[in-house]
Amino acid sequence: MSIRLGTSKQEITPFQPVYLAGFSHRKEPFTEIKSKLYVRVFCFLDETNKNPSLLITADLIWWGSDLVSKLEKKIIEQFSIPAESIIFHATHNHSGPQTSKLFTSYLGRYSDSYIAFLEKQLLSAIEAAKQNAEEVTVQRASSTADIGVNRRKAVNGKIIMAPNPDGLVDNEVILVRFETLQQKTKALLIHYACHPTTTGNNYVSSEFPGTVLEEVEKRIGNGCIAGYLQGCCGDIRPALIKGNAFYRGEEEDVERLGKRLASNVLNCFNENHWKEVATSKLQTSTKVLHLNFEHLPSREFYDPSAFPEDLLMKEWCTIMNERFSAFEAGVPLKLHLMTFGEELSFLSMNAEMVTQYGLKLKEKYGGRIIPLPYSNGMIGYVPTAGQLSEGGYEANDSIYYFALPSPFSSSIENSINNAIDKLIRKEKREEYDGLSIHVQGRSFKCKSI
Repeated sequence: MSIRLGTSKQEITPFQPVYLAGFSHRKEPFTEIKSKLYVRVFCFLDETNKNPSLLITADLIWWGSDLVSKLEKKIIEQFSIPAESIIFHATHNHSGPQTSKLFTSYLGRYSDSYIAFLEKQLLSAIEAAKQNAEEVTVQRASSTADIGVNRRKAVNGKIIMAPNPDGLVDNEVILVRFETLQQKTKALLIHYACHPTTTGNNYVSSEFPGTVLEEVEKRIGNGCIAGYLQGCCGDIRPALIKGNAFYRGEEEDVERLGKRLASNVLNCFNENHWKEVATSKLQTSTKVLHLNFEHLPSREFYDPSAFPEDLLMKEWCTIMNERFSAFEAGVPLKLHLMTFGEELSFLSMNAEMVTQYGLKLKEKYGGRIIPLPYSNGMIGYVPTAGQLSEGGYEANDSIYYFALPSPFSSSIENSINNAIDKLIRKEKREEYDGLSIHVQGRSFKCKSI
């Protein structure tokens, strides 16, 4: 069965100074714009030009869970596209605006005027994408890149944020190409796993993923829209290292890393080692799993007055008091599977997943399922059971920024893996125009750097 694809790209650069998201040291609105931000829309339709599904990716840190709920209603009203047919994905860019009101102000402050502008630009982009849909074939290829490194290192029995060349890292670069019947590349999706935290400057920037997309779209030409799909990079950051420590780079480092990754992408693109992907009726399915906390203290534990000098802890305690009852059932991890055929699916997750989840998913399902964290909302970091026992930023310290009441229970890793398996087994039983899904393993290795 053939599929049709419409694409568009709309600028979402803030039109006035706002606070940027992702770093607690930024105390003021941004001071300069280094590169523009964009939202890119990939609208998939069936061969009758009906039943649209959307893959939306943007140069944002995430799409806030509260914002996603609002946008889903708008899209249903304007385009009759149901929420289960939409993936809101973000490159996890730390040099763009905040899109959620659910976290502490240390992760960036929400701007109502910016969000109104973002909504307007997104709806315009969806309309434009629907208008240029055409039949496409799908191909995939893969390469490697080494711009990221694991950031969790044990020093004197404590996990600190430092380069760990022996830690897990996913170096695979996955390319998914959508080609018209005239053999023109209409869209290219690029999947790689690394935090876009090259620089911590108070500048608007699309970071290294934006540089990659700019280079790729320019080199491929013919109106190709490229999309960056962020992988499970919760514990991976750019390998900017001096001695045994990380350093924050400047704009030239953003450009250098972006062009380096773009070179890997373009070399792979031009090598013609493409594998055809047989497509069938595009299917979507979802599952929600509530993640339990290690320990949920009583409401009295969260006393703002106990931290008169610590503004972060004071704000955290205040939020905990306001939302205490909402945490009793845990927090919802939303799994969303979008399937193009037996060889290609996207699994989106509304969290910062650490790299082990992505590696396990790829290996277990032979690479046919591509993980998309930072999608359809954001709950915070999701570590492994081992990381929860070790501690460190991802497991413990991040809860104060993401306004979570406690670290997660170590049981969540098994619960997540089981939920993913159940979702995929459900999808496996579906038939795609006579083709049943068969999960087959293949040799797959991600080398460490």
